[in-house]
Amino acid sequence: MTFTKRPCKVIIVGGSIAGLALANMLERVGIDFVVLEAWKDIAPQRQMLIRRLYENLQQKDKVLLQKRCVELEHVKDGVRVIAQDGSIYEGDLVVGADGMHSTVRRQMHSLANIASPGHFEPDEYSSRVYWFLNVKDAEVTYGKGVPQYSREDEQLLAEQHFEDRLNEYDTFGDVYKRKTISRLTPLHEYQWKRWHFQRIMTIGDACHKLHPISGNGGAAALEDAAALINALLHKLGPSNQPLSTQDFNEVFAKAQRVQEDRTKHLIDHATKMQQFDAMESILAPLIIRFAIPNLTDDDALAIVGVNCVQGQRIESLPVPKRDRYVPYDDELPAKPLKNGLVVKACFGFLHLILFYAAFRPESASETFYKALSTVLPERYVDTLVNLIAPAAGTSSNGQSHPASFGLSFIPLILIWTIEGHRRGNIGSLASWPFTLLFTTSILLASPSKSLPLYFLISLLNTSRTAYASPTGRPVPLPVVNALTFVTCGIFALAVGAFSLPIFRQNLEAHATPSWGFPLLGVFGAVQYLATKSKPKPKSPADPDSKSPPSKPYLDVYLNADFPALQTLYRILLALSILTTILLPAWPNSNLVTANVIAHCLQSVFELRRLGYATTRQAMCGGLGVLVGGMVGVGGLGMGMGVGVRGIWAVAVYVGVWHWREGVIKELSN
Repeated sequence: MTFTKRPCKVIIVGGSIAGLALANMLERVGIDFVVLEAWKDIAPQRQMLIRRLYENLQQKDKVLLQKRCVELEHVKDGVRVIAQDGSIYEGDLVVGADGMHSTVRRQMHSLANIASPGHFEPDEYSSRVYWFLNVKDAEVTYGKGVPQYSREDEQLLAEQHFEDRLNEYDTFGDVYKRKTISRLTPLHEYQWKRWHFQRIMTIGDACHKLHPISGNGGAAALEDAAALINALLHKLGPSNQPLSTQDFNEVFAKAQRVQEDRTKHLIDHATKMQQFDAMESILAPLIIRFAIPNLTDDDALAIVGVNCVQGQRIESLPVPKRDRYVPYDDELPAKPLKNGLVVKACFGFLHLILFYAAFRPESASETFYKALSTVLPERYVDTLVNLIAPAAGTSSNGQSHPASFGLSFIPLILIWTIEGHRRGNIGSLASWPFTLLFTTSILLASPSKSLPLYFLISLLNTSRTAYASPTGRPVPLPVVNALTFVTCGIFALAVGAFSLPIFRQNLEAHATPSWGFPLLGVFGAVQYLATKSKPKPKSPADPDSKSPPSKPYLDVYLNADFPALQTLYRILLALSILTTILLPAWPNSNLVTANVIAHCLQSVFELRRLGYATTRQAMCGGLGVLVGGMVGVGGLGMGMGVGVRGIWAVAVYVGVWHWREGVIKELSN
């Protein structure tokens, strides 16, 4: 392998995960290095990852064993490391990757206390099965008060738990007696305020320590190395001129700035997991007993997996092509927005206003107007009140028929049904038993009163990682097929009945509030059949075949539902537009339009907040929603009744969901 040489040499103290990972990165980008490892073997504790990192190095001769660092000193335009055997190594910078009890960090403190007093705070300081026995201490200890345990302490503690049963057959004693290696240690959690001094930098446990319960400690060390490489390459630039001490200070400061907020978040996350595991919360026992066993796979993965997608990478190297369903944050079409709480709160407030408007008596209009006038300019209040003022629609004989507005809501109800079966909604308030309740309220009561509540729940649901992640998008294919053939067939027959004069006259002559019960029964049957439908099992692979073995648990991530969903959306869009022309009008359409348009705008914003859509895509999507809403409110400029407004808003809703489905699906390609 040919390397592009750069005028910089890095001395890495510690052949740890962080140290060897950094060595691999430096080797890839052509920066010279040497690794000084204190032990006589590269993986003294038989750590497989460390062994793999070492084997991946092309220049293994640069990993020197039994070179325990004992002293550091700055020299002219460089730094010197003195090993325990007296050997001396000089380079442009030193990186301490020697763990929690870092010699490099202690030496860095000593040098800083002489050259720059006050720089640091004075009180800072496979086939295998890996198991943990966590015992809660009586109190939290700090600094020098953290205990050090002996082998005798470990044995005594282990014997106290020998009879702890792990399952029907095994006890902790059975596991402990067959151990390969073990150690009793306090679980440190910290992050130092300063990670570097002049030409010395620390990474991994030498500058921060995570509780192991989250499994992010090693990954955080790798990210430290990547952040350091990025900052170093940026400073070196194309000129490849030697760097000064001030240059290295800037490099190290940038690397720490990139990482310290993230590692602080990881530390806090691990601490909360440990507090929960130790049942320090009053509600923890109840949650562990009743909630945790009922978590879906995606819910459980979201607890720790959400931290992975924010990881660092080496910007100058291509990311290896590997199958993955969820992209990293830096692979998204746009950078996620850090805080969208204010915008979400505004949409929530708007739905609450619309919910109030649906129930308010006419006598409350003046009070409602005055209350809004205290927080909004009068011209905006006039516009809002006019928009949400109920507008009565009439059918051809002057009476609003309940079946007409109910049938026009079938596309919206169908989307709710899809959302109820979506993988990310399983077990939430947006799952199908709850969507069936909202369907009932629309068909038998009033959509203007039901929509705000459903949209508020949907807004809150966007904060759930299991729903917001691309893993939450898939819908079981049998559900999509059942809804397509059954529901759309009923929808088409109903629209056809209204378009034929003889059927339409009979419907209008027998208007009754009970019309919704048969339709509701059909929707309930569809829900039941869809949940009972199972995809046909695949035939077992030929044992002599060279193709990879089947992994049924990955089938859900193959996007098999997407083509059927897109077809369903197109059918619904066509039918919802058709109802705009064929069906009679219905009352309170302004309230419905305002609810639907607000929810569509919030959904577009959510795609931008998550980074799933670019700013340009979000602006175009939002503009399309607003234009569709204005066309609906304007009655299409074709003399149609005001009832057309709400029907047209449903068409806009279907169009937004068709677009949204494609945007999220593209992330998993």
